[in-house]
Amino acid sequence: MPYATTQSMTTADDATLIEMIRSARRRLVVLAPALSTPVAIVLSNRWREMGADAVTVVLDMDAEVFRLGLGDFESMAYLNDAARDVGSLVGTQPGVRIAVIISDEETLIFAPQSKLIEASTPGPTPGPGSAPAPGSSAPGENAPAGSSGGNSNAKTQSDPDFLGHDGPAAPPPKPNAIRLSVAPADIERDLGAGPDGAMGRTIGLDNAQPATLLAVETDLQNNPPRKFDVVHTLNVFNAFFEFVELEITGLHLNRRSIRLPDELIPLADKATRDRLKTSFTPLTETKVSTRWFDLMRQELSLKYIRHIKGYGAVIRRADKEAFQLEVADLKKLAEEFSEKVGQSVTDELTSSRNKLVAAFLPLVLANPPQAWRSPFTSAPPKPEDIQSLLESRLDRAFHPLGHNLGKITVSAAFKAVTYESLSDKDFVDAAREALPDMPNLHGEAIAALANAGSIYAQQT
Repeated sequence: MPYATTQSMTTADDATLIEMIRSARRRLVVLAPALSTPVAIVLSNRWREMGADAVTVVLDMDAEVFRLGLGDFESMAYLNDAARDVGSLVGTQPGVRIAVIISDEETLIFAPQSKLIEASTPGPTPGPGSAPAPGSSAPGENAPAGSSGGNSNAKTQSDPDFLGHDGPAAPPPKPNAIRLSVAPADIERDLGAGPDGAMGRTIGLDNAQPATLLAVETDLQNNPPRKFDVVHTLNVFNAFFEFVELEITGLHLNRRSIRLPDELIPLADKATRDRLKTSFTPLTETKVSTRWFDLMRQELSLKYIRHIKGYGAVIRRADKEAFQLEVADLKKLAEEFSEKVGQSVTDELTSSRNKLVAAFLPLVLANPPQAWRSPFTSAPPKPEDIQSLLESRLDRAFHPLGHNLGKITVSAAFKAVTYESLSDKDFVDAAREALPDMPNLHGEAIAALANAGSIYAQQT
């Protein structure tokens, strides 16, 4: 059923705004997040004709309004040129998302519509609301001096072939505005159009500065607006939980071992052999305890993590942010702990290495390993050479253990649950058993295709 309009309820599109701006004779007030280029061209010309005192323009100078499609950044060039010509400035009102136009006594209050949302159609016909390139003119308007002039070829929703020559006509636009024959006194006052003039104005008190415009332009170059096709949509799968792996490394110092040189094993006494087979545990008597980190890992696992039998650990996406915050706190504590105990662990390693040297030195002096003997002489190696070889061999054995020993690292890795997994009955049954408090394991979202092929999803 068509959406009919009345005297008060109407549609505020570019044609409506242009008509109101052209009709102004005594005063013209425009408040909006931003304007399209065709509207800005008409407004700029009218500003020059009516003069600075009769026209007030207030916009939101934020890159986000242009990314939302509420206007064209190119429109600012026309408006600033007109403001400079008449000795005025464009006012700014951060965060404004409604629009008001006061043309003499008539007032239009409306919700601006995004021009980045378009209905995809067959053929090469441009989408609705396509703005002319900078330098082109709005219908019936002359471009500012120095521009090339010309008319836009963009189709509008009122064109019969907007949806393609063989397609159906576009549906009537929905009302998004209220049109009043008399401006409300409060709105007049706040916009500086009341009896007190600029003295009563509370909106748009700041002015658009060149530095602000440059910052907005740079922002839009780095992150430009993108159009979205609301006809071609996709159902996007969205699981409510993810696989997670919480890992804390560097614990259990008293289990760390080194591999001793093969030639020393047969020479060890019983006390040393009790601590080794082909390896040696140098920190069996360490006083550095990492048990607290073990307890914290258990606590985090109990609080946030569930185990799907046969598939792995998972976490609810609703809990993910809180979990990551606690993991970040644990990482910081681990770094502080590592800094404090690092030297203590190094000292214990040095002590353990020195004890091994003291234990093996008499043995290798009495019976040097064959590999340590010179093939060119039958004389035994010198004692100082044997000690140097022993220390060198043990230093080489201890070196891998000393690297990052005492350093505790905390990490959490996440992996998405695939659509294929939730299509697997066995997986779903196991997941429901592990997550009995989650009635729905996944949801779907409607996604609109962006022009460059990416998607914008809206949860349903």
